[in-house]
Amino acid sequence: MKDAPSPAQARGQSRAPVSRSIRSRQILLVEDHADTALVIRKLLEQRGYAVQVAGSVAAAIELADELTGEPSSESRIDLVISDVGLPDGTGFELMRHLKERHGLRGICLTGQDSDDKIDPNLASDFAGHLTKPFEINQLESLINSLIA
Repeated sequence: MKDAPSPAQARGQSRAPVSRSIRSRQILLVEDHADTALVIRKLLEQRGYAVQVAGSVAAAIELADELTGEPSSESRIDLVISDVGLPDGTGFELMRHLKERHGLRGICLTGQDSDDKIDPNLASDFAGHLTKPFEINQLESLINSLIA
């Protein structure tokens, strides 16, 4: 019989065990839809990534500033995965800021209906792009190609 989840696990704050060899794969996930963020986070953590989640541009900038103070395997962000539509701005604005300030690279997540409305100049701040819904293997492949 399975043990009952801890309160942190029930809130989606659990961390899967991460081996030393991939501990440096720190991901900042920026997604304002709580259920989507939870699913992506859990799937990535099951694959050994350490994932921090922010739900807005302001929260993502604050978290990135906090986590990139001194590069180390425990605190550095290796990649940003961001939705385009956020409550206080766009993923494009966020990525431009994080790229300029911290040299970060990112993957843009868009909805199917928004793909044809994306300005290529704005999207150029992202190193990769996926359209929702996507398969987790597609995301992991893109992550690995950008982190490698």
